[in-house]
Amino acid sequence: MNDVDEEYWISDTRLNRALEFDDGMVVQIFATALFAPDAYSTLGGGSGVELPFQYYWRYFVDSSKFDAGNFSALTADMRKLDAQYGAVFTDPTKIAVTSGLSRILRDYSSQRNLTRAILSLMTVGLIGVGGAVLALVAGITADRRRDALLLIRGRGGSARQILGSQLIEGLLLSLPGAVVAWFITTMLISGRSSILSFAAAIGVAAAMTLLLIFAHAGFARRPLGDLEQGEVAIDRVGVRRLVIEILVVALALVGVYLVRRRGIAGSSSTNEISTMDPWLAAVPVLLGLAVGLLIVRLYPLPVRLFGWLSSLRRDLVPVLGFRRTSRQPGATSLPVLVLLLSLAVSSFAMVLTTTISRGQVAASWQQVGADYRVSSGETGYLYSMVDPFKADGVEAVANAVISNAIFSGRVPGSGVAQLMLVEPARLQDVTAGTPADAHMPEVMMREQTGNDIGQPTNPIPAIISPSAAGGRLSVDDTFGMTVLSREMTFVVVEVRERFSGLPADRPFVIAPLPSVALANPSRPIRATDMFVRGPREIESGLDATIRSQSNGANFSSRAAIYDAVHDAPLIAGVATGFRLGLIVTALYAGVAVAFAMLLRGKARARDQAYLRTLGLSREQSLGLTIVEQAPGIIVGIAAGVGLGVAAAWLVAPGLDLLAFIGPGLPVELQIDWPAIAVLVVVVLVVTTVAILLTTRFARKISLGEVLRLGDR
Repeated sequence: MNDVDEEYWISDTRLNRALEFDDGMVVQIFATALFAPDAYSTLGGGSGVELPFQYYWRYFVDSSKFDAGNFSALTADMRKLDAQYGAVFTDPTKIAVTSGLSRILRDYSSQRNLTRAILSLMTVGLIGVGGAVLALVAGITADRRRDALLLIRGRGGSARQILGSQLIEGLLLSLPGAVVAWFITTMLISGRSSILSFAAAIGVAAAMTLLLIFAHAGFARRPLGDLEQGEVAIDRVGVRRLVIEILVVALALVGVYLVRRRGIAGSSSTNEISTMDPWLAAVPVLLGLAVGLLIVRLYPLPVRLFGWLSSLRRDLVPVLGFRRTSRQPGATSLPVLVLLLSLAVSSFAMVLTTTISRGQVAASWQQVGADYRVSSGETGYLYSMVDPFKADGVEAVANAVISNAIFSGRVPGSGVAQLMLVEPARLQDVTAGTPADAHMPEVMMREQTGNDIGQPTNPIPAIISPSAAGGRLSVDDTFGMTVLSREMTFVVVEVRERFSGLPADRPFVIAPLPSVALANPSRPIRATDMFVRGPREIESGLDATIRSQSNGANFSSRAAIYDAVHDAPLIAGVATGFRLGLIVTALYAGVAVAFAMLLRGKARARDQAYLRTLGLSREQSLGLTIVEQAPGIIVGIAAGVGLGVAAAWLVAPGLDLLAFIGPGLPVELQIDWPAIAVLVVVVLVVTTVAILLTTRFARKISLGEVLRLGDR
């Protein structure tokens, strides 16, 4: 049993190597010994003194036995166990139970509920955009059946008969598709089945049926004379519709306020995240819908203005295109709304995905400060035998001393700050070209000379945080600090918000280690940390080297910390969910553009065929399509992208993205403008293709079919 890696030792290496405490003056050794069973009776030295022994039984958990379906029961049982046996008893005859499982379950519960709350934003967004696309499909269906409905109405068909037939037809078309989609989804996705999934599929079928009925209701109830005249401009908005739109805007504004104030998830009495609030989860969609409704209301006004200005010109295409657009609100408003919602949700998801991805990288560099870091932890200073260069592949090493230091009383707003003494040139070599680049000032890189280093006549250059010394120091100010039991004078050469390797929420002072060592030559300085540069391939070898040199040294890898956060199942699930949502909503945006062409495709082709009899050329036909569709598409793209970015900024304070990024840095929204530009380009390409195809279809229609009596 001499092999420390044997299972018998349950990873307890204290018997294998002693723990050293090196303060630069004396190396203290703390060792653990194992006694034979028959030696315990003699530990009192034969004097009859009984030592206070404590016995521990260790039980290991088989993680494969955990079932998420029993999570609530397991959590409740662990709470009962902690309540009954979790206290620390002074009576050695009492039995106490200590388990880390309770904390793990609490953290998992909080992370799971937060993940649900964050993913609910994308889920509700997809539902909202999907509903808008279904409404657009219903509108296309009703528009294409306009002639058939006109014929039925002309022969005495009632509104009840028409809507009843749409009810039956909608159920026959949507219900089988929803059930098949649910079945395929449950087969492809390995997870616990839920009745809610089937209910959601049935809900989609019901929503599609209701939208079909609503889309046909206008044709079924409108006077027959209006149907024969075609699309009629609606100048007055109904009171009921106006109230609903105002309610949507009010819900969106109140929701934004509540999200920023108390977050996307509700809180329990124990200040733990409990569950998500459906209303607050729908805030981005409500905000997009509110902005979309405002744009739909305001959009005809500039179009009419452009139509009037175009009437002053001698050509036909601009005035005809703008006037057709202003007199057909149903053909333009819904496509613009769908496009706006799709791009808003896509941009929103892209901002959050980019923020999480870049934040994880930045947080890992902020925590470690370099590719690798060796620290003394609670053992004081690093053991003198620690040498990372003994490992293959190490490129550079910089020593540092990190401790708390007190400002002298003569400094305004004096207090305690974290003092980091570094080797500036070596630290620059370690961090150059990385997100943790130290960017050391030139004055700190120079060797300081003189016998008065650290005195008011020759202060030591330093970098400070804005909060150091109560925020009352600025560049070129001098201040004093107690370092190694001696007061030294420093001069501020730079003020920074943060410095990699140090907590971002604590005041700090960065000073050159060589200058401090020269200022106090009688006091040897031992490093507490080492920052190491090297490729990822040396991680295991460097870790083994450090462990063999010192059992008390702590080794951390920047890449390992990043992987631990990035690859965590719940955190990775959020990133994957947002990426999938981004793809789906981008497809929705393309579908919205294509449907914008098809919604009035038949009527547009017929009208352009009439104009061809008056001499409308191919170029004029293409220009007419562009004039009709381009304004709505441009407005939808601009408003959608702007709204998505603005929605992310508005709700970001209530999302608690720090749980998905990791500690070390405050959350700052990151916008990937090139990716958003690619999304816009894709939509524009789809738009161009749709316009060209629509124009080609309009040019190929037979004039005889259009002019034949009874075509309308």
